Amino acid sequence: AASLAAACGSDEEGSSIVDNDRDSGRDTLADVGISDASKRIGFDQSRPLLSVNPRASWTRLMNERRPTYTRLATHVVDTATRTPEDIAAEIVALLGGAR
Repeated sequence: AASLAAACGSDEEGSSIVDNDRDSGRDTLADVGISDASKRIGFDQSRPLLSVNPRASWTRLMNERRPTYTRLATHVVDTATRTPEDIAAEIVALLGGAR
């Protein structure tokens, strides 16, 4: 069975770089909070949009972007303190086992 995971962000202007196919019913936002984000991605110099005051910058960006991400998503999965396997299982269940 094939699988696909995509981590998506935005360009420097804040425009989504994802061409969202809302008609598919398979658009899932794996929503993450600051605590888990810092553990997963780190806040270092490799992320230009987070180079100055990374935690405050991430929080500001997510506050700006989350409404759009949520609006475009068919499903929203809260990832707080969950394992990748648990998150993936919920997404698969939401998608009805879709491949």
